[in-house]
Amino acid sequence: MHRNRIELQNAYERIMNSRSALDEFGASVIENDGHWNPSEVADPTKLIQLQLFNITASVIGAESALRNWMEKAVTTLRE
Repeated sequence: MHRNRIELQNAYERIMNSRSALDEFGASVIENDGHWNPSEVADPTKLIQLQLFNITASVIGAESALRNWMEKAVTTLRE
């Protein structure tokens, strides 16, 4: 399995098994040298773009964006 695919699988599992999926996603973004602003994702009316491991989700509200990202991650892992 390609290294990025293994990292994606590990991040997906960490997010799924965490107490706060959004906080865990943010931690993964930071670990991978990305930008994470907790105050922006706290606003449910903002357009949020989540990007990690070449998977992008852009939706109003962070919870919806994270669900969309997770669905795309599952699709990628099944390919």
